[in-house]
Amino acid sequence: MPPDLPTPTPDIRAPIKIFPTIRATAVLGLFELVESTKQLDFIFRKSGINPRQVRDRQQEIPLSNFLLLLANAAQSTNDGAFGLHLGLRSQLPDLGLLGYIMLNSPNVYEALRQMTRYYNYHQRGAEISLEPSGDTVHLVYGLSSQTEHLGRREDAEMSLASYFSFVKDLVGMPTFPAEVLFEHPEPPYSGEHIRLFRCPVRFCRPENALIYKKTSLFRPVARADHELLKVLLDYMAQLVSERPRDEDMVGHVQYHVARMLRNGNLDFDRLTTVLGVSSRTLRRRLALEGTSFRELVTRTRLELARDYLTHPSMTVTEVAYLLGYASSSAFSRALRKLTGMTPREFRQKFDH
Repeated sequence: MPPDLPTPTPDIRAPIKIFPTIRATAVLGLFELVESTKQLDFIFRKSGINPRQVRDRQQEIPLSNFLLLLANAAQSTNDGAFGLHLGLRSQLPDLGLLGYIMLNSPNVYEALRQMTRYYNYHQRGAEISLEPSGDTVHLVYGLSSQTEHLGRREDAEMSLASYFSFVKDLVGMPTFPAEVLFEHPEPPYSGEHIRLFRCPVRFCRPENALIYKKTSLFRPVARADHELLKVLLDYMAQLVSERPRDEDMVGHVQYHVARMLRNGNLDFDRLTTVLGVSSRTLRRRLALEGTSFRELVTRTRLELARDYLTHPSMTVTEVAYLLGYASSSAFSRALRKLTGMTPREFRQKFDH
């Protein structure tokens, strides 16, 4: 049996940029998936991205444009599983310095810990965590902003498929998870998920996550160089210290509030524990940003309501449950009080 694995300590100092970005390496595989050059140019133009800009691996592009790019590519190629297929093309060297740090970590779990620690170097505007639970480990991913709707499904599927590919690179062979979770409703091409992950895949869950057995992540990384790892970590620490740090406590809080609502365990004290701050400090920092915990809960519920109600397959009762309301009538009353609209009117307004 492997020893108990340490839980990564939350670091609230790690910033989430107000204008989230992602490195251009995330879309390099798109050039191979889209066969027509004219179609490729059209997808980029429609998404507000210059293709020549993307070929610079260190270039950062706005996350909102990236999400739009994924959605437009899926539509233009008529590939419902475009996010999965793009993620499968990801390789650790695509992450640059972070990828080489992972390739030289002593074991897979330590490599994933380094990824969660420095993921902000690759993408700003996302939350990624490694959470041991019993004999399993949850690798959880989600966008910090709950307002970005278009492209969220493709982004979640691309991200989990990428992490699956990274684990394969670290071990040297496919290592299948015990279970896979997605926030979005089940798409018509869900058979592709089963073909890829070869395990139960569940939709409409509180989080996007790959769930691995601890034993499968305790394998050593092939050809890891521990001396090189020290050099790479020192260099990463230097780069991180020189990078602007635009802290956004509101983004952190909204992300965790959304998770707690979906899990049915919204609690202020629990939130302070997750963020690693005292209740007094959290209240003060939110006040400095002109808001409060109660206001953020209300805002997050509204943004999630918009997200959920745009899915015709989700009933008002299901939405009410996911938002932490005791009944659909309680949700309807709250929504009418906040927006002046019923759930049906709200759905019609934003379903376009």
